[in-house]
Amino acid sequence: IKQLPTVQMLGPMVFQQQPELFQTLPEPFNTLGKLPAISCPVLVMHGDKDEIVPYSQAVQCHESLKTSQKKLQCWAGASHNDVWMLYAEPWRREV
Repeated sequence: IKQLPTVQMLGPMVFQQQPELFQTLPEPFNTLGKLPAISCPVLVMHGDKDEIVPYSQAVQCHESLKTSQKKLQCWAGASHNDVWMLYAEPWRREV
């Protein structure tokens, strides 16, 4: 979560007196550290124009999965909250 642009922007503001302390905080969820242990099929879906969570994080998550049953579905032109509006039927088929 510390990699999210908004968190990167706000974190140092919270620690105004010592903004470098933000980087010393542990990652609260450690998503990337947990992904290699997943063995079930995984579908990662993400809009390539997401302004909140960078598409590169979806790619990084997909690459961290060790399961061979994985798929990364990129929704071209979709941002964080409009995948359903732009791709309702294809989204339903994937899920």
